Amino acid sequence: MKELSAYLGATRIGRSDIDYEHNRLLYIPIIELLRSTIKGIQRERCEVVIVYTLNRFTEITRIAGKTMLIYDRYVGQAFSALTRILYWSPNTETSARAFARMFAEQAIVSGDAPGSLAGTMLFEKTSKYWNLPQSISNVNVASQIRLQEIFVFAHEYCHLIMADNVDFRDSRRRIGNLLMEGPDKNDGDIAQDYAAFSERYPKRSTYKQWRQMREDDLAFTALHADELRDELACDEFALYIVLLACKMLKIDAQHGFKSVFLAMRNIRTLSYIRQLANPRLGRLGLASALPVRLLQKRQHLLRTSFGLAAMACGVEEEFRSIGTELMDLSDLHDRQVDNPLLFSVIPQLQNVRKKLFKKRGMSTFPEVSTISRALGWDPDADKLKYTVI
Repeated sequence: MKELSAYLGATRIGRSDIDYEHNRLLYIPIIELLRSTIKGIQRERCEVVIVYTLNRFTEITRIAGKTMLIYDRYVGQAFSALTRILYWSPNTETSARAFARMFAEQAIVSGDAPGSLAGTMLFEKTSKYWNLPQSISNVNVASQIRLQEIFVFAHEYCHLIMADNVDFRDSRRRIGNLLMEGPDKNDGDIAQDYAAFSERYPKRSTYKQWRQMREDDLAFTALHADELRDELACDEFALYIVLLACKMLKIDAQHGFKSVFLAMRNIRTLSYIRQLANPRLGRLGLASALPVRLLQKRQHLLRTSFGLAAMACGVEEEFRSIGTELMDLSDLHDRQVDNPLLFSVIPQLQNVRKKLFKKRGMSTFPEVSTISRALGWDPDADKLKYTVI
């Protein structure tokens, strides 16, 4: 389709070595599972376009009179890198290479030449440290990465169906409302929650601070209810699809819950990089960054739906013992991924960026095409290859 090719060429930087059959092998099973789950809905068959681009974002758009889901499979590659870092990275030097590349790519997208050069320089400098095993070397890691991608794909597919089907949209929004309400809490429950939190994270906050945080959280949810409702609706749908995929692939449902939890954490990590690699947004910091706060809230509220999904899929037994494991996984993600990224790699990159900006002047930076090639992309490809399924 000429219009689709023109749109992709104008909005994305991509590689030219994407294998059509490999795309179909990866994504047709997911799409068939999605279509069978919503069978009978008016828009059960939708055009899905698979791309692989530096931009690493998925979108729903209308081209030549057709609504399309443009899914960027580079999201899955990012999940692979972050999950391998989570389990196998021995030090910050190893993880810095992946973080530097992601930072450089997002700086290119935001039009920041000094940031993209700073990221590329660290990417090349740390190349000798990147010696983590391939994901396929461990069946548990490989399946977690696959399930994370299924979650994100199903989430976006749900948005696509909601956009064109009123009945489906209304039913999903009822689920979103249910998740936003959460379980009823009285003061005794809050005190009990705080006691459990304080035992695990001593001296992190006082009970008064804890109560204030809960009140601020409720106010934030009320202020952004419309957006959260739709996002939670699609999160819950995607969680259900992941659990169905676990049954189909004969994977333990606990693995599915952990994978969805990791997907939300990794999406949040990518949002950190997207925010901090953009000098205009980076000055605001993360505390006031709305996309980051919304993701944090989504993750918290989605966990309340784990029990509902477990009942719907008949896996209550597998779910009962997972609470502590999810907290352990969260702590591991902090230690291995977010803390090295936010407290070591990003400050280093931002410092180098400032020095480059002062030293070189904007006219002396390499062209985007040069930096893109250093990161492994082909900005001069005549066409972006894609697969329509």
